[in-house]
Amino acid sequence: MRDMKTFAIFLIALFLSIVFILSNCTVKDPIGPFLSNNVEDTENEINGDANGDTTDNGIDYIIQHDWETNEEGWNIDTGTAVTNVEQSTAQAKSNNSSLAIMVNLNTNNIDGIVSYYFCPSFIDLSTNKIHLWVFFPPGSEGDPSSLNRFQLVFRDTDFLDNYSHFMEIGSVDIITNQWHEIVINMTNENWAISAADLTILCGYGIKISHGPASAYSNSFTFYIDAYGWD
Repeated sequence: MRDMKTFAIFLIALFLSIVFILSNCTVKDPIGPFLSNNVEDTENEINGDANGDTTDNGIDYIIQHDWETNEEGWNIDTGTAVTNVEQSTAQAKSNNSSLAIMVNLNTNNIDGIVSYYFCPSFIDLSTNKIHLWVFFPPGSEGDPSSLNRFQLVFRDTDFLDNYSHFMEIGSVDIITNQWHEIVINMTNENWAISAADLTILCGYGIKISHGPASAYSNSFTFYIDAYGWD
């Protein structure tokens, strides 16, 4: 009996000693410090394009087309001024590539449209802001007294179109020899032509036009990149 009491006292003393030691020690979390010191904020300015690519070149909207690998379905549509369309690494705003558009503008080739269609599927862009970056080289403005012009175009599932307001190349609308952002607010745009239902769009693109009173004839390549919306 005496031995059992001694053993019990020993166990109690051992337990109290362990509690005392633990209460006076600092146990470091081996995971917490690693997370707090090494996990970086991976939120990017851009949400990512249709291929999952991202960039931080001052772009803060969802990119749908950045032409990193090919023309992504963009083709010559109507008009005779556009002579070729191809993916290019000569200029880029987003990542490494853009879409190069070759034109020959004169009194016979007064305009050309390059577009992307996905009919019969459709999307609602009626409340969005459309973004596009363009790069026009020096001289692409044409006649200083009647500048060449640029527009964004949209088509609905009934094949009716909207054309944005005219933007003059070489003016404050589009500054040449640098990347210039175009933003179209679909809710209050001053449309040059307004026939499409913006809730059922199945295509969009761009249009370039000869200056309305210009006698100039000029050929050049311009670039578009980072087409998207927010």
